[in-house]
Amino acid sequence: MPMVFDSYEISNGHTVKTDLCIIGGGMVGIAIARALAQSGFGVVLLESGGRDYEGPSQALYQGKGELSGEAAASRDISNYLVTSRFRQLGGSGNKWGGKCGIPDEEVFEDRSWIPNSGWPISRSSLMPFYDQACDVLGINKFDYDPAEMRDPKRPSLSLNGSGITTSTRHMTAVTGRSPQKTEFEDYIRGVTDDPSIDLYLHANVVDMAMNEAGSAVSSVKVATLRDNSFIVRAKQFVLATGGIENARLLLHANQRQPEGLGNQHGMVGRYFSGHMTTGNNSLLYFTNLAQSLSLYTGRNRKFPWGVLKTTKMAQAKHRLPNATLTLSANGVSPREDDEPVLKSAYLADGRLGRPDLSGFKLKGNVVSAYLMSEEAPNAESRIVLSEDRDSLGVRRVQLDWKFTSGDLDAIMASADLFAREMGALGLGRMKPILNRNLLLFNAGPSSHHVGTTRMHPDPKRGVVDTDCRVHGVGNLYIAGSSVFPSAGIVNPTLTIIALGLKLSGHLRNRL
Repeated sequence: MPMVFDSYEISNGHTVKTDLCIIGGGMVGIAIARALAQSGFGVVLLESGGRDYEGPSQALYQGKGELSGEAAASRDISNYLVTSRFRQLGGSGNKWGGKCGIPDEEVFEDRSWIPNSGWPISRSSLMPFYDQACDVLGINKFDYDPAEMRDPKRPSLSLNGSGITTSTRHMTAVTGRSPQKTEFEDYIRGVTDDPSIDLYLHANVVDMAMNEAGSAVSSVKVATLRDNSFIVRAKQFVLATGGIENARLLLHANQRQPEGLGNQHGMVGRYFSGHMTTGNNSLLYFTNLAQSLSLYTGRNRKFPWGVLKTTKMAQAKHRLPNATLTLSANGVSPREDDEPVLKSAYLADGRLGRPDLSGFKLKGNVVSAYLMSEEAPNAESRIVLSEDRDSLGVRRVQLDWKFTSGDLDAIMASADLFAREMGALGLGRMKPILNRNLLLFNAGPSSHHVGTTRMHPDPKRGVVDTDCRVHGVGNLYIAGSSVFPSAGIVNPTLTIIALGLKLSGHLRNRL
């Protein structure tokens, strides 16, 4: 029989004993539980919410948030703390669109022009786990040879001959939200229907207790919104509550360590980032494009998306982070008075040239696009706790998210690179709708919560080691994008799952 418990019905003061306790029933918590199912070890999965969206559970995310930029400009983003994630079984998978990609090699490398960039593990070491993650999410494995990923019926959208831009492959997972709702429910059933996994719903972890030596977590306290609470004791613990809550729980668990669990060097909560995303309002005017643009603006999960990105060479030459330009079927429409802009296009050296407009149709050859830029790791962009507490007594989050002048410069420069390269290659013209002074207010902060418990072998520079174990705590691991040292430019879920599967193998050996 499946073992699904509603924590509202657990006796007050009850103790649950198990081998592995996973805190958080989102995408990666489910992936780890499924990977260790039928292993012979006891697995307990604690999910704060229920099967469906519930307002009182979601309200536990409430806090204060501010997005700031240069010249003391700022905007209140407190609502972002609630709307960018879901507190229910499946987590933000209930909102996620399913976009998957593998970060480029340079994301894992130390880029001299981006301080604190790079990972302490290589991309090649994660490749086997990316393949496993593709199986878990129901997508084709990524072919890492660009020459082999071309489909005659759907040729790769690239600026041929360009040293500035290249196409990057993204796939859509079946576990994303509608129209893949059935497959997403199947993903969740991997834990709800497995008798070897004990799933507790409405189970909010509000504290972590340490052993007498202070070297390991001995138990966690679980509380519900109906005033009952119980204890879970385990040999190993995995914290998988998301990029914001992972840091929040570590900072709140301060009975033994006043500064917070794993925060002996003040690193918990730092280096928060997402991706700076412009509105879907830039226009690309293509000339002499052999294939239909509809091939690249659709969201058919069998095919890659139409995404252009700056090359590693261009990033190094112009000292820029990763940036992408994503084509979309939706967004702004071209205007008749835009047509004169096609009469000239930039060449690489800044001179104006005239593209071949034969066969050009203003509507058929125009597509909307949005820009996304990687933020440079910034220790001052961080999460701390306020004195306000939620209804369970846990201190609320205060997010101070900073877009630096360098971040703003980068997205403007990347837009310029894309526009100039289109003209230089005679492919058309780009009309980026960007106002640098308004980026802070118009750019959409993505729901990609990266950083806050970053991976680094040196405890003074990170929160977890290369096995995702919290420094100084022998049995506490963290799963999720909070461990990413550099955000890269790709949606993080595939990497989150890959790291979770890598961690699963490590836990299996430990247990």
